[in-house]
Amino acid sequence: MVLRFQGLATQLRVLQKNLLLMVACFTLILSGLAPANSQNQTETLALGYVQSLYNAHKSLRDAGLGGIWNNAELRETFFQPEIAETGTLVSGEFDLLTGTAPAKIDAFQTRVAGNQPRQGVAIEVAVRSGGPAKIVSLTVDFFDGDQQRISAISGLDWNLAEIAVRYGGNSDNSSGDDLFGEAAGSDAKTNTESSAVSDAVDAEMGEETQTGDTATNNGNESGSSQTQVPGIAAITEEFDGSKLEGGWQIVNEDLNSYLVENGSIFAIATGGKASFENPESANLFKYGEFAGAGDFTMRLKGKLEPKTGYETVWLGLHGNDNDYVALTLRVLTKGCGPALYLDLVNERMIASQEKPVQTSFTKSLFDKSIVSSVCSKGEMGRQLGDRILAQLADKGFELTLKRKGFRYSGSVTLNVPAAGDDPGGPVTVETDSVSRIEPFGAPAFQLGQLSRAKSGETVAYFDRFELIPDAQ
Repeated sequence: MVLRFQGLATQLRVLQKNLLLMVACFTLILSGLAPANSQNQTETLALGYVQSLYNAHKSLRDAGLGGIWNNAELRETFFQPEIAETGTLVSGEFDLLTGTAPAKIDAFQTRVAGNQPRQGVAIEVAVRSGGPAKIVSLTVDFFDGDQQRISAISGLDWNLAEIAVRYGGNSDNSSGDDLFGEAAGSDAKTNTESSAVSDAVDAEMGEETQTGDTATNNGNESGSSQTQVPGIAAITEEFDGSKLEGGWQIVNEDLNSYLVENGSIFAIATGGKASFENPESANLFKYGEFAGAGDFTMRLKGKLEPKTGYETVWLGLHGNDNDYVALTLRVLTKGCGPALYLDLVNERMIASQEKPVQTSFTKSLFDKSIVSSVCSKGEMGRQLGDRILAQLADKGFELTLKRKGFRYSGSVTLNVPAAGDDPGGPVTVETDSVSRIEPFGAPAFQLGQLSRAKSGETVAYFDRFELIPDAQ
């Protein structure tokens, strides 16, 4: 049986909320960089705001969801009403954010404009979408402290009013003059300037900008797009032989605390420090440096002996100790005894801040889930919980992490013993989802401990790891 905590009908709404949360977190963190009247802080906020807009727009287009203009909640988050209305009205023929007909974004770069308006901050975006790069200028206004909206948008050879008339007006002029001008004609000067700037931008972005790294002119961390990066390669590892081969690396390898034999990895953890979060923890099993782009399903099968009551098993994508998405199966002991939890954790740096930002979802498997209550003395309570924990060392577990677009979700499957009227058998519990805009990191797993394990010893066997790209 499968216990689902999130229906498919709500996934888009969750995606919207995650995008909104991403923008809110970015703004909140940057608001502490400098005093409220600091021009550098204001420019940094505006630059990050526009980068978030283009990352979201690109990702929605890549996912076949039409971009920002098809999403009312995100439109209202980024734009003043006039721009939102016009952008939506003309979106079938013209994309205000690219200055072209609607198409996927191949690459973009951002910078603070040299000439600034009296009010707000002007940001320039060089964006390539199905053709030569175009320059789009946006003005970000601030109100109610650090709240932001885009109040103006234009290109080198178009403005909002012209676009509204051309593509959104009532007159039938769809077959009129090319808005960007012919190579020769009355607008030749504008066309020449536009072409020259586009050529310069193309040269600056280079022939290899399909990865879409954004750039700034003031040293701020930049966002990036994700087109044309390598795709996911399938991995299946059953740990045959006496050592890990191929693309595997063991970060902070300790040969005294793991062994590959008999079709599994035998791993030992002690000291209460091992985790994705600790760069010094031993034996992080990691495949390569970068998983690639695309949707996938990652699975880890194993067995766990929860002897300390403070165990963790980590599975996910790992860039470094401040950059990862991980699913964890966690044993935590409280007043009513040890309980089992499933966590999905998304940790990353934002705008080169000193401390990482972490979002997470936790499911308690022993509280109105598989077990009615960890504190209940009945057959479906504490007794069942203890039997499940005991079976982890025999029947084992399977952790599954999935990426769909820029949503990550996880699940755990356990073999539950019969209890009461329940015949038992495999049970799957799923998490809510977290979001990442760009692909990152390498597949990884690790046996860990919570700090309260202290000198206690935890043992696990990892029997199978696989990474399966979704069919395109």
